[in-house]
Order: sequence, then C-alpha cells, then structure tokens
Amino acid sequence: MLGSIQYLANTCRPEVAFPSAKLSRYINTPTMIHYHAAQQVLKYAYDIAFSGIHMFANNPETYDNITIYTEADFAADQDGRKSTAGYVIIWGNTILSWKSKRLYRVSQCTMEAEYQTATEELRQGKAAQLMLHDDNLEYVKCILESSNNCKLEIFKNQKTDINILCDNQATIEICTNQKYYERTKHWSIDFYWLREQIQNGLVYIQYKPSKEMLAYMLTKNISHDILKKHSVSLGIGIP
Repeated sequence: MLGSIQYLANTCRPEVAFPSAKLSRYINTPTMIHYHAAQQVLKYAYDIAFSGIHMFANNPETYDNITIYTEADFAADQDGRKSTAGYVIIWGNTILSWKSKRLYRVSQCTMEAEYQTATEELRQGKAAQLMLHDDNLEYVKCILESSNNCKLEIFKNQKTDINILCDNQATIEICTNQKYYERTKHWSIDFYWLREQIQNGLVYIQYKPSKEMLAYMLTKNISHDILKKHSVSLGIGIP
C-alpha cells in the first residue's frame, strides 16, 4: 500500500508527497491510524485518476529560468524535532521536480531550517541546470502562422538562471550579506556554499509570501482550497 503511494508521490502526484513521506516514517511500526491514513490517500488518488501533470508549450524565453520554491516547517517531527523540508522546481511553466523530506540535522530556529532547505534544494536545481545545458539536447518551438498552420523550429537552451523563492526574510538577509552573524557561527562549511553562489551572481534569491509558496503543501497538511489555488501554477489537475 505504501509502495503505491510512494510511486504516485515520486512520479505524478506532488500533492501526496507530504503524506507519503510522513507515512514512511512509521513503516516499521504501523498502527491502524496509519493504515486508515494510507487508505485515505489511495482513495484520493482513485478519485483523481484521470487528472495529472500538465506540460505547457511556451515561448523559448520562458525557459530562461529555473525557479526553486523552498519551504521548511521548523521542528515538525515530534520524535527527533527535525524540520520538514519541501521544494518544487519549475522550468518555464512546467514542474520538473519536487520533494518532501526531513532535514538530516536538527535546526535551532526557523531561519536555520529555511537556510538548510535552500542549500539542499539548490543542489537539485544545479543538477537540473546541467541537464538542460546538455549540448545534445534540443527543444522544439511551435510557431502558429495561421489558424490551421503551425511551423516547428528547433533551438538549444543557451542559458538558464536559477531563482530561489523563499518566504523567510532572515534567510534572504544572511544569503545576501557578507557580514558576521553571531547566530551562524556554529554552521558547517557546506552551509556557506549557498551564500557563495548568490554573492557570485550564479544564483538569485527573492522573497515569496507564504500564501503564494507552492512548496507549502510539501511540508504541512493543507486544505482543498489552498491545493486548488496552487494547482494552476503547478500544472496539476485537481477536480
């Protein structure tokens, strides 16, 4: 049962990634509560079986950016007090990748959890950037010449910028300033990689309000109204 949920979460249903990750923590000690929760997820998947991820055709200019939505729920894990991280990677208007998981170390504040999440998810964004810059990879552009005629052109993606969207102002401040912060002196070296990437102009980071954060559903339980609101941007068919 859990394997089916994980398959959906990893391949075509981003909105079930959070319940899938949460149920996976109890795979060795499941209870009836977890069994009924898994049943609810599968029932939801059955009800929307004929909807899925939409792939949009856009102008080549819209594919100049990889956008990473990052979100963290501070100390959400009641057992080990680790934070829950979630990210969504968008290329053009098409979702490329998503993930919901526990961070591998305990964060001491919300800012640290958000920073740790952004650092980890930038690695995924960099991997996507390398893939899209493959010299052997070509894209097809459809040019509508008339109502009944469409011309196809082949182009290569020459440059793709990475934009990180974060809903925590303190995280953005630390990323964009070189001054010393007392609250970050215990951080390990890998944390400073994100700051270096931003300060060298290789990555950009911007503020995104929590109500517009597409990765919100990967760290918390959300209402159907919020899910339906974000479904358009994510390209997910939600009835």
